[in-house]
Amino acid sequence: MDTVRFSQLAVRGIYNKFSEVWIADQPFLLITYIGSYMPWIYRQLNTYIIGAMRVRSMTEGTDLYNVNKLLGLGK
Repeated sequence: MDTVRFSQLAVRGIYNKFSEVWIADQPFLLITYIGSYMPWIYRQLNTYIIGAMRVRSMTEGTDLYNVNKLLGLGK
């Protein structure tokens, strides 16, 4: 995430006096949310989708956190 975008979101959270602010790029924020509030779905995602993508990225030597390349979008 760009530092400017992060700082904008952090300042908005402080200004609005939120007790908790989740700041991350998608799909990492969605995956974290699902893992926190729906752990049974997260286990299925991690076992069958996320785990397979991680193994593929490790064997191919690609960046584990480049979501576009993991999904085959090539960006």
